[in-house]
Formats: sequence, structure tokens, C-alpha cells
Amino acid sequence: MSESDNNNRESAESLSKELLEHCKSESLAEEGLRGIIERHNVTPNNHHHHDLGSYRFFRTACNNERVTEGIIRYLLEYFPAAASAAEEDE
Repeated sequence: MSESDNNNRESAESLSKELLEHCKSESLAEEGLRGIIERHNVTPNNHHHHDLGSYRFFRTACNNERVTEGIIRYLLEYFPAAASAAEEDE
């Protein structure tokens, strides 16, 4: 595995972990998500550099009592494949 591949994998793992922690917290908010996404330089519909696997953070956000339609829309703007991944798990 090249150093670049290793860095991409570590970056994706870090992004996924941060998103999951925020999405399960009592402080779930769009602002917090925005900070995480900006820190990882993710742009809408262009996250293919990040293999986020099962998008567990998305399902976790959907089950959080603080979730809003705006949060769901924001996550789907950046991670549209999360909706399909959530459907596959059902």
C-alpha cells in the first residue's frame, strides 16, 4: 500500500470517527458537522477520496433526538451515498 493510500485511509477513518461521535452526541448540530467537514476538506458530492464504508454516522444522526431536517439535508449534500447505505442495512 502506498503512503498516499495509507494517508487517505487514515483520513477517512478520522473523518468517520469524528462524524460518528458528533452524530451520537447531545450537541448534534449543523454547525458542528460543518466544522468537521471543513476540517477534512470535504466538498459536496466529492468525497470519493474518503471510503466511509457503512456511513454509520448517518444512521446514528437519524436516530438522534436532536436531528433536524436541515442536518439530514446537510449530511446528504456531502455524503449522498449515505442514503443508499442506510437502505441496504434495513
